[in-house]
Amino acid sequence: MYGTNQCDGSSMFAISMKTLNLANISILTGGSNYKKWKRDTNLLLTLNEFDIAIENPKPKPELAVEYLAAIEKKFKESEKAEVSQYMSVLTQYKIEGTSSIRDHIMKMSDAAEKLNSIEINIGEKQLVFMILQALPTKYSQLKVSYNTQDKNWGIDELIAQCVQEETRQKQEKGKEIEEANYV
Repeated sequence: MYGTNQCDGSSMFAISMKTLNLANISILTGGSNYKKWKRDTNLLLTLNEFDIAIENPKPKPELAVEYLAAIEKKFKESEKAEVSQYMSVLTQYKIEGTSSIRDHIMKMSDAAEKLNSIEINIGEKQLVFMILQALPTKYSQLKVSYNTQDKNWGIDELIAQCVQEETRQKQEKGKEIEEANYV
């Protein structure tokens, strides 16, 4: 409709942006001039939007580097806030009743990795100790076992030991429920 301005189906005509304004659009009378009124109104609105776009160009940085720096400035999170967030996970995070021990350890490991990436170094031994401290009391047997050994565990071994303990506890709980049903 916008690109095909035809009069009587054959001749083309152009409407000057200066001559087309709201005062030049005929009043809609009983629907007999609806097609012309609609075409003129749509054309006027389209041209006005085009004029606004030409008159008010969006400011563009001279260089792409400046543009990217401006975006980075807007979205960059404060490094101190980020450190605080990840340290909070390491020092205060406790396992929830519904999540698995593996998820718990992975969340804490992820926080440590992110801290390491911003040059707040958390060593593997320190991380293992922090994870063990965050475990619930039902893992106290595992904590004692770790503390009495001469060998230090890595994260992978800690995960394996914790998952094994979690499985053992689930099996014991299942046996207790089974025994309670027999009584």
